[in-house]
Amino acid sequence: MRALLLAGAVALGLTACSRDEAAADNLLAYVPADTPYAVVSAEPLDPALRRAWLEAFGGEQMLQTMSEFLAMAGRNAKDAEAERNLEIARSLVAELGPLVDPNVASPLGLASRQEIAFYGHGLLPVLRMRLDDPAAFEAAVARIEAAAGHSMDRADVAGHNVRRQVLDEMVAYLAVLDSQVVMALTPASVDEQIREAVLGLQRPAQSLAQTTTVSDLIAKYQLVPMGGVGYLDTQRILSSVLAPQSVGDKALLDMADDEDDGDDAVQDDANEATCKAEASAMAAQFPRIVVGGTRLDAKRMDSLSVIELQPEWASQWAAIASPQPGASTPKDALVWFGFGMDPIKTGTLLGKIADRVIANPYQCEQLTDLNEGMRKLKESLNPMAIGMAANFHGVYFSLDSLELNDEHQPESGTGVLALSSPAPAAVWSFAQAQVESLRELSLQSGGESVTLPQELLPLPLPARLLMTDRSIAVAVGEVDDARAMSVAGVTQEGPHPILRYGESGRFYSEFYADLFENGMRDGMLKGQLNVDDDEDEYADEYAEDDSDVEEEGDMEEVAEPAISEADAEAFAAQVTGLMRRFGEALEYSEVRVILTERGIEFQQDMHLR
Repeated sequence: MRALLLAGAVALGLTACSRDEAAADNLLAYVPADTPYAVVSAEPLDPALRRAWLEAFGGEQMLQTMSEFLAMAGRNAKDAEAERNLEIARSLVAELGPLVDPNVASPLGLASRQEIAFYGHGLLPVLRMRLDDPAAFEAAVARIEAAAGHSMDRADVAGHNVRRQVLDEMVAYLAVLDSQVVMALTPASVDEQIREAVLGLQRPAQSLAQTTTVSDLIAKYQLVPMGGVGYLDTQRILSSVLAPQSVGDKALLDMADDEDDGDDAVQDDANEATCKAEASAMAAQFPRIVVGGTRLDAKRMDSLSVIELQPEWASQWAAIASPQPGASTPKDALVWFGFGMDPIKTGTLLGKIADRVIANPYQCEQLTDLNEGMRKLKESLNPMAIGMAANFHGVYFSLDSLELNDEHQPESGTGVLALSSPAPAAVWSFAQAQVESLRELSLQSGGESVTLPQELLPLPLPARLLMTDRSIAVAVGEVDDARAMSVAGVTQEGPHPILRYGESGRFYSEFYADLFENGMRDGMLKGQLNVDDDEDEYADEYAEDDSDVEEEGDMEEVAEPAISEADAEAFAAQVTGLMRRFGEALEYSEVRVILTERGIEFQQDMHLR
């Protein structure tokens, strides 16, 4: 029995030690709990996801494109300096290229299950990354230094030999510390005093790992732990700027003060105190910015950014949203764009904000311009104009196809433009009163579409009008009624974005790739002139007016193309192929800006096919 108890005690002790070691090695253990900003990995990234996304977006093809560019540049290098720069570029591609190669699990010796922590030691930026092979990372950096012909200085910091470079008044660090690489900046004036703490060789008194800050954000915003979690605390940032407490922040701000001159650099104590109080009150209205991933798998990468607002203001801003067209439209157009809000509620809220400032104007000299701005805003909120706009709540445009002529001008296309309105019949009546050719048309909500007079269109394309109970839409080109109605339809269920835009993979694979290839090829062949110093003046004259040069037949004496036509064609095709690959992999990407009870939310979805 004693032996069993002893074995159990040893097992428990080893388990506890293992937990303590894991906690000590947690990157969050190096992040001060009071950091004003941070973006961290709450969990390591699954290497299978990195591989899947790099394969989808053509990581290997990216490397081929970079190699082709360097080869092309080498064939057209004109002097030893150009060759030298190319050698450095080749070294960078050779060493950094594996970062986008899906077949390399641990590029540069970085951990295959990658973890990062980017944060502020006060205001000073620090980046930590996990390493699987510290020696491989050191070797890669050494090779880059050798190719560049310059090595960073070395310094002994608490027994660690680290790279250190003085950059004017700042010091940059690149330090391999056990299984981590750390990059950081410190003010040169206090570098030796604070560098151990900044590099994490002295742990913070309380770390982010000892708080629930990250887990609370994950729970509140339903974030994916390995998708990255970040925040910026506006009040901490402001406090660090207005009343710095740490040695590093004081030195950093002293540098900024030294660069100031004139009246702005001299403030009396009373004005400074007023400015601090008023700026703090402003920051309290939007206390924090939060970012993170909401979904991350082999086919979807969704993210969220939130500018948090005080509850009083958040609820009032959320109330100005209005139902918009296009919410249920399939996301298969080339591009789409929509925006809108309730004009009456928006005008009322803006007036309330202006009234508050007018009644209690800012006293800080640096903020007094806001007083005049709010006065002008109040004057611009004309009740009559707002009333006239009451029937226009937004617009949504879906471009399904677009063909360009040889001059890259629109020649034909299809798409739907919808106007959101609580009273579309009134909008139609107003349009008929203004445009004579519309007066003979009969347009009914839910009825059949009617043909729009051709003279109202800039292109000779068929167009039809249709109306729903919440919108009026015009369908241009060969768009069937079902498609037009899906765009025009207004969904009452929220949330309702005040701004929405996106593109499908078709935009890149079917439209932009061709446009980009032609433009890139032409751009590489035109205007890239290689002239001697004594020809510069003549070349400048040619750039302004090339007629004389063409008439005299002296163009070859003035300049020659920087690259050959064959190289331009080949490289343009290479880059275009990469763009097509991206478009074929992407189903769609969309960004929505939504006003909610939490604040201003930026939601981005990226879906692969």
